[in-house]
Amino acid sequence: MLATASRGPCHVHDAPRSPVRPDAPGSPVPFRISLSTADLLGLLSTLLALWFSLPQLVRLARTRSTAGVSLGSLANSLVSLTAWALYGAAHGYVWVVAGSLVGVPATVATLVLARRDGARLRLLAPASWAGLLVVAAAASVLVTPAVLDVAIGSSVLWLVVPAAWYAWRSSDVSGIAPQTWLVLAVEASVFGAYGWVAGVGADRVYGVVALAGSAVVLARLAVARGDRRPMAEVRPLPDGTGELEPVAA
Repeated sequence: MLATASRGPCHVHDAPRSPVRPDAPGSPVPFRISLSTADLLGLLSTLLALWFSLPQLVRLARTRSTAGVSLGSLANSLVSLTAWALYGAAHGYVWVVAGSLVGVPATVATLVLARRDGARLRLLAPASWAGLLVVAAAASVLVTPAVLDVAIGSSVLWLVVPAAWYAWRSSDVSGIAPQTWLVLAVEASVFGAYGWVAGVGADRVYGVVALAGSAVVLARLAVARGDRRPMAEVRPLPDGTGELEPVAA
């Protein structure tokens, strides 16, 4: 309240109040979270990467069986995740780092559990893959950064190629979990979209390769599902020839 003088008696008036701006000194600032399209895609891809890393660990912890589990593939994945995290840190891609690191604990835990249960780990493949990544990193400095983009983005080949190869060569694919490959297909789509929006070349390569690989495995599962059609009921022909005819439903 301000006292204002006039030619008559002294009166007290309310001073006009100016609107309070949210950014005025001392005024409360509302809490806001602003996410860009790239941030939303990065967050979603990180959650999918976490989801993708858990089923094998949960199954191994529950059954204590390593039948069909390739420790070499898990070790390759650990090398790839480490390479992705270093790649993202070097370029300042926060979501690339996050999407890589969330998969490391479950992968390490799966390797430890499998080793405790007596599974054998061959280090030739992961060591070769790590060496190839070092060569690609050197080439990206000396030649063009695109070399490392392609090498890191293609790292998922170390997962999908053996899986697709064994799936199509095997007559029994009942041990393959379709959900795993569906999650990979969704993750590949989101990662690829993030790569296009954020301008991350390795993510674009990863999206194409992982989506194609998961499609090949899912196609094999679809073929197997079609081969399990129930057989039609038959009966002998009445002419005594011993031939059979289908029975109408």
